Amino acid sequence: SSLKSLVKADIALKQPVRGVARLSQKQFSAHIAEQNRDQRIREKEEIHQILNFALRLAEAMFHCGADTIDVDSAVVSVCSAYGLDDVEVDITSQSVIINYVSDVDVVNDKTRAIGLVTPDSPGESDTAAIENERIAYTVMRVVRSWSENYAELEDIYRLIGNITQRKLSCSRAQKRLNYLVKARKPYSPLVMTLAHFMTAASLTVGIGGSAPAALISGITFSLVHQINTLIDRMKVPEFFNMLVGSLLVTLMGLYLADEQSVLAKIGVHVEAQFIVAAGMFMLLPTSRMISTVQDALTGFPLTAAGKFVSAGLSLLGIGIGLSSAVALLQVFGLGTLQIQEAIFHPLNSFKNLIFMVLASVSIGVIYYARRQALLWIVLISTCGICLTNVYVAVLGEGAGRAYAILGAVVVGMMSTYLAFKLQAPASMFYVPSLTFLLPGLSMFRGLYLFTVQGNQGAGLPSLLTAVTIIFGMAAGVVLGGFIMQYLLQKFMKSEMLETMPLTTMMMAVKKH
Repeated sequence: SSLKSLVKADIALKQPVRGVARLSQKQFSAHIAEQNRDQRIREKEEIHQILNFALRLAEAMFHCGADTIDVDSAVVSVCSAYGLDDVEVDITSQSVIINYVSDVDVVNDKTRAIGLVTPDSPGESDTAAIENERIAYTVMRVVRSWSENYAELEDIYRLIGNITQRKLSCSRAQKRLNYLVKARKPYSPLVMTLAHFMTAASLTVGIGGSAPAALISGITFSLVHQINTLIDRMKVPEFFNMLVGSLLVTLMGLYLADEQSVLAKIGVHVEAQFIVAAGMFMLLPTSRMISTVQDALTGFPLTAAGKFVSAGLSLLGIGIGLSSAVALLQVFGLGTLQIQEAIFHPLNSFKNLIFMVLASVSIGVIYYARRQALLWIVLISTCGICLTNVYVAVLGEGAGRAYAILGAVVVGMMSTYLAFKLQAPASMFYVPSLTFLLPGLSMFRGLYLFTVQGNQGAGLPSLLTAVTIIFGMAAGVVLGGFIMQYLLQKFMKSEMLETMPLTTMMMAVKKH
C-alpha cells in the first residue's frame, strides 16, 4: 500500500476543507461537536425522508381518484405519526405543497438536552438555540394525470392505517407504497370490456329502452372503450376521449334508429334517445363533478375551480361530438330525431331497481373496485333507489327534484359509515351507487336542442336542470358524510375513534 501511494495521484486536496476539519487548533474541535453534527444531519435527513414520502403518498392518492380533503388529512396524519406535527399542506388543482417548520420550544429543549448550548444567561441561550436549530422544509409535487383505481386507493388507505395505528416505519411504508403503485390491476382488459358492455346495456333498459336497444348500446360502448384506450396510450387530452365517444354513440344510435338503417330493413326497431342517453350516462365525468362540489364546500376553492374547468371541457367535448354526428348523418339524409320523444318513461319499480343496481356494480368494476366492495355497492344503491321510489310514490312525480338530494344524502351516510368500518375511501361506494340519479336524458335533450337545433331557449333549461341535479347529488353526498361523521364522533367510544379512517378524520383536521 505504501508503494501504491507513491505512484497514485493525491486526491486529498481536490475539495476545499470546511467546518471542523479546517481548524488548526484541534482542542476546539472536540469529538462531541462531530457527534452532534452527525445527529443533526440524521435528524434533517429523516425529516426530509418523511416529507418526501408524504408527498409521494399524496400523489398516488390523487392519481387513483381520492378526494382532496382525504389527501390533506392523509398528509397531516402520516407526518404526525412520524413526529412532524407542524405541517401545512396546500393543494391546488394539480399540485401538492407541504411545508414544515420545526416547533421552536421542542427544538430548544432538545438542543439543551444534547448539550449544544451551555447557557451563561437564559435569554441568550434561548435565542442561540432558536437561531441555530430551527428546521424548515418545503416540498412540492405536480400531479399531471388522474384515474379511478379504487383497488389501489383502498390499499393506500390501509397503508395509512398501518402507519397511524400500528406505527409502521417510514422505510417499510415506502417499500409498501412502491409495491402498491406497481401492482397489477385486479381485472383484465376482457373483463373491463364486458363491464362497459353490461353498464351501457343495463342503463339503456333501466331508463326505458328495449332489449335490441340495450344490445346496440352495449356493443357501441364496448367499441368506445377500445378506442378510448388507444387514445389514452397516445397521451391525448381527455377532451378528445369525450368528443370521440359522444360522436360514435350518437352516430350508432341515430343511424340504427333511422327507417333506412339495416336494422329497420329486417324489422328491428330501436330507440335512439335511450341509446344516446345511456352513452351520456357513461361519458359524464360524474366523479369529477361530485369532487368539484365537495372541494368547494370543504374549503378547497382553487382545486374546485380547476376541476370545474376540466369537467366543463369534458361536457363541451360531449356536445361537440353529438352535434358533429348529427351534422354528418344529415349529409346523407339520415339521423332525424323527434326530440320530444326523448322522455323518460320509467319501468316498474322492480325492473328499474334490478337494472340500475346492475349498472352500479358494472361501474364499480370499471373503477376497479374489488368484489367485497361490489357487494356493498349493491346494498347502498338498492337502499337509495328504494328510498327515492317511495318518495316519488308518496309525493308524486311533481314533487320536484328533492328526491335526488334525499337519495344522495342516504348514499353519502352509508358510504361514510362503510369507509369507517372497512378503512376504505368513501368515494369507492358513493360514486357507483349514485348512477341511478344521473340525469342522462335531460343532458342529452338539452345538448341536442342547444347544439343541433339551435334552440337555446328550450335547450338551456334542460342543461341547467341536469347540472342542478348533479350539483344537488354532490351536495347531498357531502351533507350525508358530515352527518355520519358527527354521529360517529358523538356516539362511538374514544378507543374506536382512534382507528377512524380519513373520511371521518377530516373534521378534526378542519378544527385544528
